[in-house]
Amino acid sequence: MAELELRMVLEEPGMAARVLAPIPCVESVVRRRASPCEVVFRLRLLPHDSTGVFIREGYPIEEVHVVISSNGIIRAVPKSGRQREWLHRNSMFGIGLDLCLWDPNDPTSLRWDWDDGLEEYVRIVSRHLIHEEYWRRHGEWPVEDSPHGSWPGGWPMRTTQMKQASRRWRRG
Repeated sequence: MAELELRMVLEEPGMAARVLAPIPCVESVVRRRASPCEVVFRLRLLPHDSTGVFIREGYPIEEVHVVISSNGIIRAVPKSGRQREWLHRNSMFGIGLDLCLWDPNDPTSLRWDWDDGLEEYVRIVSRHLIHEEYWRRHGEWPVEDSPHGSWPGGWPMRTTQMKQASRRWRRG
């Protein structure tokens, strides 16, 4: 069972902020209730790799708002680096909004959901921001990624690692 479930986050955002604060990539977390149906966490995220080691290659500290609605929809909206290019952001009328963290056509085993916990969502956001910076510097996404657009049946996974992860996560 996930440590921070949707109900808990909405009812006790202060407690949720205290649980998020010790994650190695989180420099600071500030919570605010945007409305009775929405909670926003303003996070400053340090660039850490997947093992929690600080990246010393001049990657920026990122500010992102994690917006959580009572219907379970969650979005991560970058607030730092607005003028930078982004490869994976959802947009409306050409204006970049929240991060595009997975393809909705991916198998559920490869997408985040509330059973994974809010802590894991923050880690995914942090990793995504690092990947965006890597892309800006090197012109390529550092891991397998799916392109934007519609693909019947979803984007076919290319790497053995991703295929194995999909099978493993499906088995639970």
